[in-house]
Amino acid sequence: MKLRALLPVTSLAAAIAFSGATAKAASIGMRFMGWCYDKDPAYYAAAEWELTPAMEAGVIPQKNWNNILCYLNPPNWGLVEGLRDDSGQFTQVGILYQSNDAFFTESRPDTPNGSLMKGFIKASFSGFGWDYDDPASDIPSGSMHLTVTNVPAGTYDVYVYLAENNRPAEGHLTVGSTTYYVQEIGPFSGTFEAATLTDSNAPNATANYCVWKDVPADPSGKILV
Repeated sequence: MKLRALLPVTSLAAAIAFSGATAKAASIGMRFMGWCYDKDPAYYAAAEWELTPAMEAGVIPQKNWNNILCYLNPPNWGLVEGLRDDSGQFTQVGILYQSNDAFFTESRPDTPNGSLMKGFIKASFSGFGWDYDDPASDIPSGSMHLTVTNVPAGTYDVYVYLAENNRPAEGHLTVGSTTYYVQEIGPFSGTFEAATLTDSNAPNATANYCVWKDVPADPSGKILV
């Protein structure tokens, strides 16, 4: 997953969800809580930051989103295992997120989808008085990885939701051999719009999520974004 910044602060993933590629397969949703200015835990627990288990959110609405407090693990990377699926059952599936920054959009959400799209993790370049380390030695500046781990053999539909606080910025999002090029938008408008363009010279200008269909888990049980 590659980002090219047009401003010193760039953005990326508000949430990621994947489901088995059959009608009744379980889904697992992970939403990144982002960052708040004062880092106050009470503020993190406010309703606008958290999706409760009963809240349905997403393009394909689902419950039991996993709230990930990514900024509590500077430099915004970590491994969370035992994620819940949409029925509330704990699974063996985990998420390894490797980024170098986190933030939130300016909007104050009043719906579950608004909460879903509030906070995010991101990849930022150093400069303009800001200093950002690379997420890992094999992940270059301006890039980040999201790796879903311990995935049972099979094919899955992968959704990545996008949010941004300081537009414009461009995101290059890749799963398998398909890359979407997106000029990321700001606060969630209340409507989901999928990226469709794969031409680097003509990025999607209004999309706020990407979807890849029938993605196979690799032999080690991983899906990389």
